[in-house]
Amino acid sequence: MAQKRRSNSINYTTDQFTIAKEDLTFEKAVELFIRDVKLKNRADATVTFYKNELKGFKRTLKEMNLPIEPAKVTPFMIEEFAFHMMEEGSKAGAVNARLRAVRALFNFLFKKRLIPENPVADLKLLKNIKGDIIPFSKDQLQRLFNQADRRTFTGLRNYVMMMVMLDTGVRVKELCQIDMVDVLWDDNSIVIRHPKNGYVRRVPISEETIKALEQYVNHRGQNIGNNALFVTLDDKRISKRQVQNFLSQYGKGASITDVRCSPHTFRHTFAKMALQGGANMFELQQILGHSSLEMVRVYVHLFSNEIGRSHRGFSPVKQLK
Repeated sequence: MAQKRRSNSINYTTDQFTIAKEDLTFEKAVELFIRDVKLKNRADATVTFYKNELKGFKRTLKEMNLPIEPAKVTPFMIEEFAFHMMEEGSKAGAVNARLRAVRALFNFLFKKRLIPENPVADLKLLKNIKGDIIPFSKDQLQRLFNQADRRTFTGLRNYVMMMVMLDTGVRVKELCQIDMVDVLWDDNSIVIRHPKNGYVRRVPISEETIKALEQYVNHRGQNIGNNALFVTLDDKRISKRQVQNFLSQYGKGASITDVRCSPHTFRHTFAKMALQGGANMFELQQILGHSSLEMVRVYVHLFSNEIGRSHRGFSPVKQLK
């Protein structure tokens, strides 16, 4: 019986072995990408640029508690990443530089069929991406708040946390770091002692939020061996990941699909509603904890139509009639 001949063709994969799309790590993806850049004889400065920018991209995704596996990265995550950089005070040029590196990486991975879809296929640099900030509508907010079962400790806690986010626009890390002593009950305000830019600030809160906090603290208890304001059932400080998880679950339960249900969206929503209510740029900068006015100007530009409609309601000249 004649022996079957082997095929004479050799199928080479990107790294001499097959990498399952779901198993490709970020580190391996960058390694393959950098090797490809070097094979194209690009300048050493270009290689260094890609390495540094992609290292920064990975670090920021981790800070935001987002997955870093290339196959799990989505277009919306990359937009959120860009907004995060802006809110932390990065200039447009720095954000765009990092986006260019990210775009080059994922274009390479998709071309080599190492990821199922290309999250940067429609990526726009900062000049155009600003228009994609989408806040919650009032109806969506109501549906989110309705998801919290206030008959349970976690439901009440989550409800109050959403109130604080909507009322102050605090970052999720700042929210989780609030201690009991940071709530100034007689002043209707909260002290943010662990801000990203290092400057302690005080943010005002409404009477409604104060009352909700009082109700929550009554159930939380005063002496539980933890200074954290918002705690888990085990009396441990709640984490950013836990906040993001319950918001994601609430979003699914409320059938909200066209807006990402995240702490950052609460921050955008606060900015929009504050501007509609007559807050000026400097007040908004102080409350949000921005080191510069750049991100505040983005909000003013983005929500200018809504601000104009609000002005027609509180115009001083109109009140003279």
